[in-house]
Amino acid sequence: MVKRKYPGKFIVFDGLDGSGMSTQAGRLAAFLSEKEQKFKFGHTGVHSTKEPTSNLIGGLIKSQLIHDWKSSPECL
Repeated sequence: MVKRKYPGKFIVFDGLDGSGMSTQAGRLAAFLSEKEQKFKFGHTGVHSTKEPTSNLIGGLIKSQLIHDWKSSPECL
């Protein structure tokens, strides 16, 4: 069996804009960081990234969710 060159884990949260992915990813990162400090797993740390959804459709959906404008459910 070949030993993996990168022994870490890559966890992805995927979902609709405004569905809480950033919140859940932040909570998981905090949990894993706390466990790492408590048990000294030997990991190099927790790193979080985010892909912004600043395109037109992402902006329209965010504006709808924070009630900047109203549309029909079909439009959304």
